[in-house]
Amino acid sequence: MDLKNQLTSKIHKEFPRLKFKTARLVTKGWDHDVLVLDDNFIVRFAKARLYKSSFTREVKFLREFSKISNLKVPNYTFLSKDKSFGGYEMIKGKELTPQIYNRLSPSQKRKIVRDLAKFVSILHNIPVKKAKQFGFQENEYWTQTLNGKQKWFQKEFVPKVGPKLTLKQNDFIKKFIESFYKSQYSIKPRLGHYDLSHDHIIIKAGAIAGIIDFGDVNIGDPAHEFNGFFDYDKKMPGQIYKLYTGSKDKSFFKRSYEHFVHRWIYLLYDGLVRRKNKALWKEARIQINKIISDAQG
Repeated sequence: MDLKNQLTSKIHKEFPRLKFKTARLVTKGWDHDVLVLDDNFIVRFAKARLYKSSFTREVKFLREFSKISNLKVPNYTFLSKDKSFGGYEMIKGKELTPQIYNRLSPSQKRKIVRDLAKFVSILHNIPVKKAKQFGFQENEYWTQTLNGKQKWFQKEFVPKVGPKLTLKQNDFIKKFIESFYKSQYSIKPRLGHYDLSHDHIIIKAGAIAGIIDFGDVNIGDPAHEFNGFFDYDKKMPGQIYKLYTGSKDKSFFKRSYEHFVHRWIYLLYDGLVRRKNKALWKEARIQINKIISDAQG
């Protein structure tokens, strides 16, 4: 039995009253497989036992967060007995890609900036103590996190990705990594979404319809939340930061950009090695070249 039929069978077995005619399988997520039922309902399945506890925590959190969020978030209406899968009514719209964002009017862009600033502010201002009550744990200290990344870079990235890059790309990446991994920042951890990339921001009729995929919610560096905004244009991160009412510090914006650069370095590895996704590998190389070009003025 293929994966789609396996997952469909689980739904029929546990929720026989849930009727649907079509089921479309989406497997691009690393932590979850998804079935889209009748293009109207989303059912997410944790891919491994490791993620079942985090999935339960995510559902519990969203039920409370939806009461204070300025933007629509997934509202799970059912959860399996073993807490490995659950479903919610689909938030209709399209992914807010950089291409779509750049075609919007100035007033539409301003509203998106205001909405994202308010959303992130509400989320980041949830007390850490309360976040821990949901089951979220504080990430490792900054130096411990960077030590782990440094081991990954030397053991995985350098031997597996380095040979596929140009001399210019390798030179830039190695210099950036050396500086980033030796950085010393004082971080005030906050609860955040931490995966606000374009595929998790849904737009409809020129406005944000909702935010999805809270699988990476944790207590970490709030500056990391802003790194996805650099995908849109150079102004957007600063515009959102200006309206942001969360905890700010002198190195916040610098760290945000460094997280952005590091994400695309990791996505080189992700596309070539982990996912073996040619489209992602191509996109990551284009982005790295653009980052190099911007750095050179």
